[in-house]
Amino acid sequence: YYRPYVAWAVGLGIVTGVGDGRFAPEAAVTRQDLAVMLVRYVRVRKLELPQGWQGAPFADAGDIRDYAGEAVGLLRAAGVINGKQGNLFDPLGVATRAEVSAILHRLLLLGAPAP
Repeated sequence: YYRPYVAWAVGLGIVTGVGDGRFAPEAAVTRQDLAVMLVRYVRVRKLELPQGWQGAPFADAGDIRDYAGEAVGLLRAAGVINGKQGNLFDPLGVATRAEVSAILHRLLLLGAPAP
């Protein structure tokens, strides 16, 4: 049932799989992978994210993988992701439905088409 949606996301470069030519559609999505996918979507759609938020880096910023660091930073600066208690991002934590819902809501409210 999800094949056409996965094909769409793969075709646009929003998702690339989990390596070794595998996709793993039933696997949980980490918070850092969600950030990467969302920033790829923002770029494909040519959306513009505000970059006004300034604050301390996440306390666990050193745990965020290199491939996800920019995406996490962009979404945080835009106010799309706020982290968890204790100023933690929890990059390897599973993105819950509630978290994804809140993040998507903030993304849709903030993202505006670029001129």
